[in-house]
Amino acid sequence: MWLMVVLGCRGVEAEAPAISEAERSCRARDDANGCFTAAWERYHRGDSEASALFERACALGHGMGCKNRGVIARDALLGQPRDLAVAADFFERGCDAGEPESCHQRGALLVAEDSRDLCGSPAIDWYRRAAALDNDVGMARVAAWEADCPGGDKAAARALDERACARGYGSPCEHLALLWKQGLGGPASDEEWLRWLGRSCAAERPDAEGCYLLGSALYTRGELDAGPASLAALQKGCAGGHAVSCRNVGALLEEGWHGVAFDPDGANAAYAKACAAGDAESCGRKCD
Repeated sequence: MWLMVVLGCRGVEAEAPAISEAERSCRARDDANGCFTAAWERYHRGDSEASALFERACALGHGMGCKNRGVIARDALLGQPRDLAVAADFFERGCDAGEPESCHQRGALLVAEDSRDLCGSPAIDWYRRAAALDNDVGMARVAAWEADCPGGDKAAARALDERACARGYGSPCEHLALLWKQGLGGPASDEEWLRWLGRSCAAERPDAEGCYLLGSALYTRGELDAGPASLAALQKGCAGGHAVSCRNVGALLEEGWHGVAFDPDGANAAYAKACAAGDAESCGRKCD
């Protein structure tokens, strides 16, 4: 619905958007959900008033309102200035309200501003809070801390990676594969290494490095039927921006290895993509 506003004696008409039911509920009854819904409505119209409505939702205890207001400040959205201190405050408030992504976003801000690695950063405390709220990024970061930092529990790292991997997040699947390969936190197993690399590449959010490692492992094994599976994994890694995966796709298509058809045009396209992604070795490489 649109309200017609008459301006001046000449009757010039201008359109103004009606206030939604959600926004009425926000303003009249301090309804946190109404404020959040109204904020989203305005955000999708590119209306800077969304920022104030997310802030109001946050003040009323809506964790995602806090998180979204933090993102606006962090990324300078809706014409707002970039302000990392404001972003940090809203992420902390969102985390305190039980919104898990706010916790890991607060940790990410600390990592970005801190010259120390994760082992020495207070970011791990925020990632632990995210993990406790079943956030997959939080679980993956804590798993990395447990595996790599002094005093860490490598068996706990395996358990956290497995939980995060089950959520469709490929990166912790790839990390868990490496723990199996190296025998950290439990026994070593090349079969489990390959299985978890497969999970990392097949995940809803696949890990490009995991796809590269899987494709390379299948190629190195040299089994007669491994060519198409190796190619498929490397192509997925290439699609995820992994430059060396793109180069190896080109090499497989140029070789026509173990069931992969010779395809010079495909090889050249892969080399070009690898070069564009920063792989100097692929630049100027050509299959005739």
